[in-house]
Amino acid sequence: MVICMQQYLPSKKFFVVITSLALVIGGFFGLRALVKQFSENKKEEVKTPFAVTSMTSDTDSDGLLDWEEVRMGTDPKKNDTDGDGTGDEKEVEEGRDPLVRGPNDYVRLLGKTASSTPIISSMEDLTETEKIMRTMITLTNQKTTTDKGLPEAIAKSIVGGIEKKAADLPSVYTIKNFAVVTETEASLKKYGNDLGGMFKKYGSQSTEQNKLLYGIALTLKTADISSFKDVPALRKARMEEIAIALKIKVPEDMLLFHTALLNEMSNIVIAMDNIVMMVSDPALGMIGMKQYKGESSKLNATIGAINTHLENSGIGFTDEENGYYLSHEAASTGIKQ
Repeated sequence: MVICMQQYLPSKKFFVVITSLALVIGGFFGLRALVKQFSENKKEEVKTPFAVTSMTSDTDSDGLLDWEEVRMGTDPKKNDTDGDGTGDEKEVEEGRDPLVRGPNDYVRLLGKTASSTPIISSMEDLTETEKIMRTMITLTNQKTTTDKGLPEAIAKSIVGGIEKKAADLPSVYTIKNFAVVTETEASLKKYGNDLGGMFKKYGSQSTEQNKLLYGIALTLKTADISSFKDVPALRKARMEEIAIALKIKVPEDMLLFHTALLNEMSNIVIAMDNIVMMVSDPALGMIGMKQYKGESSKLNATIGAINTHLENSGIGFTDEENGYYLSHEAASTGIKQ
């Protein structure tokens, strides 16, 4: 049966089902670990978002599994959602629309439902969530509704698609974007102090992560975008950091590290922009979570490499110098696995 994606996308129901499917296969990119970390840092209990229900449950005993009904937009608690006297599963078997009252509810044309609402045809016009849903519908049409392996196949497709999209991040900056100076003890010292001063001004990455995790945890529980109230300020701070880092004079051997630093900071901004779309485009929100975790880990490693190079070059900082905050930032960043 062909079902119009616009009937239920984007929707909270779909948000629940793709989150549940992802959790079924072992947790979505360490989401449980992220929420646990948030809980530990805040010293309060935060439950795992959306309890994972059984993949074989059929609450209304109509022959369609609950997760299938959520996917279709039918009511898992009613065996005849549209109330036309024919059960949901029977309508599916007969090629009818369980969301439209009979008798004129047959799906007559490919690409159209009984209500004559066309399915979106251009992939370019789809949100990330709708693209995943199209794949889910394709998988469903290739299998029977009683296939017990279908939920796992769909979950694998979801996670695979999100991982691929999350890895598609640009490298905006190259070594040509920076003013280069000869590497000397003095230039390295100044570089460390300049970079450390930037981190001192805008606070540690760990503080940013805690605020973002707080927003993610609340949004997953409430499906309310207002939970991301801190993100605009976090984004603004990142953009200002990038502007400062672009003006820092970089010692020759620090160029590759500094270039990586800027690209990782830039990609964290992209990740934030994607995360706040979690309610309207759940898949894009999950992509943002994956991106943020990955780019934060990379940034942590890059800061650590910069510190190591400075230490190996005999450069040290007292706690009264800005460079001290560079080593402090390296020690406090990174999302725990």
